[in-house]
Amino acid sequence: MMRKSLAVIVECKVNERIPRSTLNRFKEYFRHSNAQFGLLAVGTDLAKWTFFQILEGEIAEITRSQFEKGLIEFGSS
Repeated sequence: MMRKSLAVIVECKVNERIPRSTLNRFKEYFRHSNAQFGLLAVGTDLAKWTFFQILEGEIAEITRSQFEKGLIEFGSS
């Protein structure tokens, strides 16, 4: 089995919102990557960051704590 890698995509906007085109670009890249987790950071407000995981071939939005737990588990495997 091929080991997956992590993907972090950061796009900062002055208005601190995620344009639909940015989200769509992120999801397309994430879907075609070999990544297990993704992060879309817009601005510096952590509350506005969006975390993702590939679950059964589909992109799922997850919480920050789920993302952090997944990274820890990924690192220990």
